[in-house]
Amino acid sequence: MKNTTLLMFVLLFSVLISGCGGGSDSSASSSSVTSSVSSSSSEASSESSVSSSSSSSSSSSSSSSSSSSSAETVPAPVADGFMLLEGVNDDYIEIPHHADLNPTEGITIEGWIRVDSFDVSCANIIGKQWTSSYWLGVCTKFRFYPGDAINVDASFGFELDKWTHWAVTSDNSIVRFYLNGALMDEVEAPGDLIANDLALRIGSDVDFGDNVGFIALSEIRLWGLVRSEVQIAAAWDLAITEPQEGLIAVWPLNEDGRDALGNHHGTVMGAPVFMTP
Repeated sequence: MKNTTLLMFVLLFSVLISGCGGGSDSSASSSSVTSSVSSSSSEASSESSVSSSSSSSSSSSSSSSSSSSSAETVPAPVADGFMLLEGVNDDYIEIPHHADLNPTEGITIEGWIRVDSFDVSCANIIGKQWTSSYWLGVCTKFRFYPGDAINVDASFGFELDKWTHWAVTSDNSIVRFYLNGALMDEVEAPGDLIANDLALRIGSDVDFGDNVGFIALSEIRLWGLVRSEVQIAAAWDLAITEPQEGLIAVWPLNEDGRDALGNHHGTVMGAPVFMTP
């Protein structure tokens, strides 16, 4: 009897021990699953954070690039303002005649232009009577008259709605055309630069006044010598406000016809519009 009771007690104890062991395994399994889910959730959150950071960085980069591109559309010399001509023949700047304005040994004229539309055969940029002295304008292509009604054409014109720097030089034998500081053309054009006693006009010409285009002009400079390719390349995108060797006048055209050097101020004729970008 005692043996039977002892055997039953041992069997019952074994069953109880087995049941507790099974519960422990189940609990461990459940804990393992919870940990796995938590880990997956953490990884997903981390990936989402990285993706969001990358997207934000990309957006910031794109915004910075856009701002940079926008800033590059207005060159420094034009930033202070420009003169807008809207096809009205009476709108221009007139500078009284002076011997300084008739260089005969060599000449450089340069400035900025934006062509808004092209509705005339030739649009005046600057002229001192095109048949007897120098004249510059746009006749589909860039054109220069050194004097005596002899015209010299460049190989290029100007893109619409885009600020462009232009320059032309003449040493009485070769005319050179520049675009944004780069030499584009060299054309043989023998003949002397001719002097006269007529007024100089910006945006017009004494005998060619009915050709006012839809253009904007800024920072026009007149030199009494031939600027070299190196000199033009070094300063085309800089504003000049101080005297330099050979520099006759600088007309910023940002509010009136004044000469930044103070020597050859012009009078505003008609009602050209002065604007800032």
